[in-house]
Amino acid sequence: VSLGQRPYIDFASTQGPVMPYVYALAQPLVNHAGVAGGRLFTILIGFLCSLGTAWLAARLAPPDKRKAAAFVAFALVAVNVYQSYFFAIVKTYALTALFLVLGFVALTFADRKRGWGAAVLAGILLSLATATRLSAAVVLPVVLVGLLLSPGGGGGRGVLLASAFAAGAVLTLGLIFVPFWIQAPDAIRFALLEYHAGRDPGGMLSILAHKAGFVSRVVQDYFVAVAILLVAGVVRFVGGQEEGRSDRGGGLWVLWTSVAAVTALHFFTPFPYDDYQTMIYPVFAAAVAVALMRWVERAHEGWAMAL
Repeated sequence: VSLGQRPYIDFASTQGPVMPYVYALAQPLVNHAGVAGGRLFTILIGFLCSLGTAWLAARLAPPDKRKAAAFVAFALVAVNVYQSYFFAIVKTYALTALFLVLGFVALTFADRKRGWGAAVLAGILLSLATATRLSAAVVLPVVLVGLLLSPGGGGGRGVLLASAFAAGAVLTLGLIFVPFWIQAPDAIRFALLEYHAGRDPGGMLSILAHKAGFVSRVVQDYFVAVAILLVAGVVRFVGGQEEGRSDRGGGLWVLWTSVAAVTALHFFTPFPYDDYQTMIYPVFAAAVAVALMRWVERAHEGWAMAL
């Protein structure tokens, strides 16, 4: 791409076209340092994603817990060895994760007076994530429904925000994919759909082994975040208290639903590798950090009443 060639048309590619164009910016680093130059560029993207994860958690956490939420979210991403590995090699995950996190950050500003602009920006960023790795596409309908059903969406505001988000998403996807589709429809269809859907996972035992391995490895890879989530969930269930919802971005449930949707899609692929989850894990980490802060807040309230 740095030499003027185009994916699908001049060379084969099995992912969206955004990554080659972004990484073309790092070609001087690659020319100077080889593979290490590309990894250094990826590390920068991964570090920015870690900061964005902290920002997202801070935006959704209770006001007096924002700094703590940001610290926990950053640590869950940046201190995780497995995640750090995939944020240091030249694959689509770091860039997709960055676009996803920044898209959700933009959504948290949609509750403002001119929130439609933030909704448009969110549509652009989440579409860039989709055009980097196609499985991120399932986030788009989740966010659209979240904006329509947001607690602050009365008086047609939810429709306005959802329309602005859809406009940003459709325009971005059209500008990115339509030129390639016009020039090389068969190549892009094979690259984005047929190549991935047509892989043969083997017999039923092989399929079950892949699914079980996926679940086992994901829990081990992200054990700290999963353990925090389980504890917070048990405490909430035992306490019987309803967790507050944030109007920002259609509510915290949009993050959870997006994580669940992407995970389900990856789980049901012919070969569900755990590295697929590295693109959505920062969103999960931000949601876990906010859940932990709300659990701590309720615990403090309970202790205060007991004393």
